[in-house]
Amino acid sequence: LEWAHDLYVFELLESYIPTTLGEHIISAKFTGNNYHDSNSSVILYVTKAKSHLSIDKITTVCFSNPSNFAVNVISGLKGVNEGNVKYYINNQLIGTSEVINGLSNLSYTSDSAGLFNLEVVFEERDNYTASIISTTFNVTKMPTTLTGESVVFDEESSKTFTIELKDNNNRGISGQTVKIEAVKSSGESKTFTGIS
Repeated sequence: LEWAHDLYVFELLESYIPTTLGEHIISAKFTGNNYHDSNSSVILYVTKAKSHLSIDKITTVCFSNPSNFAVNVISGLKGVNEGNVKYYINNQLIGTSEVINGLSNLSYTSDSAGLFNLEVVFEERDNYTASIISTTFNVTKMPTTLTGESVVFDEESSKTFTIELKDNNNRGISGQTVKIEAVKSSGESKTFTGIS
């Protein structure tokens, strides 16, 4: 009880956490021995909290290595702790991941190199609005190594020349066109094309 502007002001602080959306009526009633009873009420409108997404930096990776997506789902200054995030690459759904402590993660391995569009969607929930964000990321060509053994043979015999085509992870690569050029010391050359 405190004195303010020729009135006694009584302030009672109570916490009220609404569990449903919509209109909530909050009422207060005074009953006293020396004063007439009095009451008042206010309307509290509870709406869905706005959700916001942010995507952590996506590291450029080589083809056949996974790209890792980390998405922050927040409302106000707090992480959302419910719902799912859907991930779309070039308008194709590639996966869904649960939101835990304001974070959703997904790994994706591209089957080709190039620039890709990533769209992330947090779907509307009972307590949160939907949110969408998009960005682009790059997948580069995989470095390769081509190795072969040196061979010596005379012009009368044939010899098999073996080469290996490997990616940056030291895995053999098949189904790729390889061009081999044989050059004589006289400058004469012959080109062969084969499939690895």
